[in-house]
Amino acid sequence: MSAAVAALVAIGVVVGLTGLPRTSTLPADPATLAETARRALHESTGGTALFEAAAPVTADYSAAQTAYYGAITLHLACAGTGKITLLVEAREHDAAPYREIARVDANCSADPKPTSTTFGFDWESDQVVLRLADPGRAAGQAGFAYRATSDTGKPYPARPLYSGVPNPDSSLISPEILKSLMHRGGQGVFGNHKTIGGNVKPTSILSRGGMPDGEYRLLLVCLGSGTVTFELHHKEKLLFRTEMRCGSPAVRQEFPIGRIADANAQGKLSDVHLGHRSDSPGLALVSWAMFDVA
Repeated sequence: MSAAVAALVAIGVVVGLTGLPRTSTLPADPATLAETARRALHESTGGTALFEAAAPVTADYSAAQTAYYGAITLHLACAGTGKITLLVEAREHDAAPYREIARVDANCSADPKPTSTTFGFDWESDQVVLRLADPGRAAGQAGFAYRATSDTGKPYPARPLYSGVPNPDSSLISPEILKSLMHRGGQGVFGNHKTIGGNVKPTSILSRGGMPDGEYRLLLVCLGSGTVTFELHHKEKLLFRTEMRCGSPAVRQEFPIGRIADANAQGKLSDVHLGHRSDSPGLALVSWAMFDVA
């Protein structure tokens, strides 16, 4: 091989090497990775969206979201490197500390694989806080996205009831029921609303005296998850009992109670008891109305 050819070959080798793509050691933009995670969630999850967010992984990430009745499925995806844990926290009242009610883990990668967990509430709460646990080396090296969904239809925010008046998001339940019953011509119409959760035995929530004697019926509505138990105790004896599955949209059913005698006597004669059971945590909003069909 001549010196000139050898020189050209050497130059070609140098050119070929310098023309190869270089692998960058710099991490991708976390905001871009968060968008990658968000797309992965939207491609793999269905159901009615309650809330969602996408953000870079940071050690101090925290966000408040609205709480809802029923079971909530929280989906999580992470793009980049490392591993993250997303915590769901809530408190039972304004003065109580937040405590963990659910968590979900996800491995960060170039091809995010969504994971999920399902949670609900055993108490009234108007919001949840989502917080990243110590993300370790994923901080600054990854982006994540989460999406909460409901598989039971239209979601309703689980804001507490004040003075027995439902929040505007639930106004289609009780006010319309009572209004429709008042136009039936029956007497002795009364009812109330109660948010209930967890596995609780029927307990007294309303005492009633001064009811006119008559043939009564019950209109029962339950929004959320689980099964509600309704009992009517009269003169300290169980007069009527029924169970009904809750749902979203709200489940509505009418039941015959039968005749109540001496109901207009003085003193506490009638007690309404409510119970609730569910395989998983989840609130239910129960509305009922009793009315005389005579």
